[in-house]
Amino acid sequence: MQVTLNRIDQDFHFEGFGASEVAVHIDGAQNIGGHNAGARPMELILMGLGGCTAIDVILILRKQKQEAQAVSIRV
Repeated sequence: MQVTLNRIDQDFHFEGFGASEVAVHIDGAQNIGGHNAGARPMELILMGLGGCTAIDVILILRKQKQEAQAVSIRV
């Protein structure tokens, strides 16, 4: 797996792309000079962990012929 980050401005705003080619914006907090124009890198790590867990749970439920009505995960 590979991702590409391109710097958008002279501060901390980046646009990232992975294999899905969907743009993800990353930025630093305003107190360090960011512009709040994207998620923080650590937030993205937690979202990735939560997303992987959610997908696994949904796949397990589907194998058991059950369908989740709603899924919400707090990491």
